[in-house]
Amino acid sequence: MPYNTVYYIPFNTEFYSDKSFNPIIRQTELVDKSYVYTSCPVFNHYNNRTFVVSSPIDFSFSVKRTINSTNNELCVNIDVDNVDHKGLLYTNSDHLESPLPVFQLKIPRFLFWTYENDMWFNFFDHPMTSYSNNLISVNGWFNLSNWTRVSSFAFTMVDESKPVIIKKGDPLHRLSFIYPNLDDGIVLKEEKDPEKIAEIKRSYDQKCELRSWKRTLFSKTNSKSKCPVGFLFK
Repeated sequence: MPYNTVYYIPFNTEFYSDKSFNPIIRQTELVDKSYVYTSCPVFNHYNNRTFVVSSPIDFSFSVKRTINSTNNELCVNIDVDNVDHKGLLYTNSDHLESPLPVFQLKIPRFLFWTYENDMWFNFFDHPMTSYSNNLISVNGWFNLSNWTRVSSFAFTMVDESKPVIIKKGDPLHRLSFIYPNLDDGIVLKEEKDPEKIAEIKRSYDQKCELRSWKRTLFSKTNSKSKCPVGFLFK
């Protein structure tokens, strides 16, 4: 069976000092084999090409809405339990005024890239988070071959009257990489060369400033739109 490789590097590496912790795990490694359906080839084909991303830290916060008695404006207080983690949570007034509050957590974040043509990056929720963590991730996909980018973890609260509670190791969302031949396997490989990582990050920052990637997010790959950091490895 042919295999296609997707490379990645983690951001906020200070939260990954525990080398025994694997932040991205192939979903088949987490499946309880005592279930009868695990012998189904359709189930295994899907799960072998799906990856689960887990939290590297404990993180929790709560939201409280009040009305300012002076000007009758809505005030939203966000209380992050660990003050050292306060800068990891982001939102704005538009997101807070959504039907349910929307936030972005700056971890886990990874920069993904590939040298294959028309490899799509699929970011989607994990079924346990609405039950265990009071959140649901915001889903999306795009052509990874056309744009190397950092994944962002955005989510809506399920019940804003209750806190969001995340424990280290909790699954937060899932990833899959969709190739034109869906029967091809996927290899996910972490880049660990410090010099190469520094060059990749610099190139990524430069490409972000140009914002030329927008028109190629959903188009087929061509020689001009392929991996913007590919020249580093030629």
